[in-house]
Amino acid sequence: MDRASDPLGCYFLRAFCCALARFRRVLRWQYGSGSCVLSARFPRRRHLLSVSLYQSLILLLFNKVETLTYKEILAATGLSESELKRALLSLACGRHRVILKQPKGKVVDEDD
Repeated sequence: MDRASDPLGCYFLRAFCCALARFRRVLRWQYGSGSCVLSARFPRRRHLLSVSLYQSLILLLFNKVETLTYKEILAATGLSESELKRALLSLACGRHRVILKQPKGKVVDEDD
């Protein structure tokens, strides 16, 4: 396959992977370093939210239901408790609260 007949850029990806294999390198995905932009509808208007991959997993759960408990989010995402608490803390207790937490407070507990 040559570059001219490859519209999606797979040529460069294959060349990169072949180079990795030649030098016995391993390519690993860093999930905690990922980020994305989500479009969110709030009562007054739409907003674009630039969030981490873990935060986006949590927010996408709210597309199907209105309320979720900590344990339901933990089971649905499969995140470790420390990662989940960190993501929920910034979403529910930060300067701009994207999700509402019951009971109100600055700490995310398992009973929330």
